[in-house]
Amino acid sequence: MLLRFYQKLRGRDDSDPCLYIFPFSLHSIMVQFTIALALRNKSQSSRELGRIKYRLVNLHRNENLSEDYLVHVNPRGKVPALTAKSIPAPLTDSLSISYWVCEQHPSLIPETHRTTIQRLLSQLHRIQADNNPNPAVDDILARTDISLEHRRALEHKRDWLLDVTPEVLAYVTAENVDWISTLLLTDPGQPSVASRNVSDFVVMNNL
Repeated sequence: MLLRFYQKLRGRDDSDPCLYIFPFSLHSIMVQFTIALALRNKSQSSRELGRIKYRLVNLHRNENLSEDYLVHVNPRGKVPALTAKSIPAPLTDSLSISYWVCEQHPSLIPETHRTTIQRLLSQLHRIQADNNPNPAVDDILARTDISLEHRRALEHKRDWLLDVTPEVLAYVTAENVDWISTLLLTDPGQPSVASRNVSDFVVMNNL
């Protein structure tokens, strides 16, 4: 049923606002969870948030590498991304989208807890995913039937991925393990069973 639902969401859409997602993307799930929290009480949410539509970007079929998506939605070719007439340019990372959702439902970030919430959100959304080089980029670049604009967009994404070196990923992975382990501690100096498995979880999920 879930897959049939997402099949209806394919392609770019002129809906306003529109959230581009992939159902198995960690960052897409984070944003969708934030929206779900906001819409629990629609009377406190903006009408714009209530009108949000979803569009599927199937990463398994490299739909994130299409000319339309790279040029008009997200030049990094990642999900989630948000387009809306009320913002000057698409929001292309989960943290900025989450803050936009909070602007539409201010009670998600009470002023008395703003600093703590923003710190935790920043740390949570720093978890890295989908940064491995995608061979499909070079495969498409090898074709002779793509437009110059599409070629430049693909080269931009390829160059951005090359900047994410194994050393950078190793550093960020270690940082994520330390932070998540701290959150899961049940007793100072004594990691919980969950925290002892954090390292394996982070590596297995390419976080």
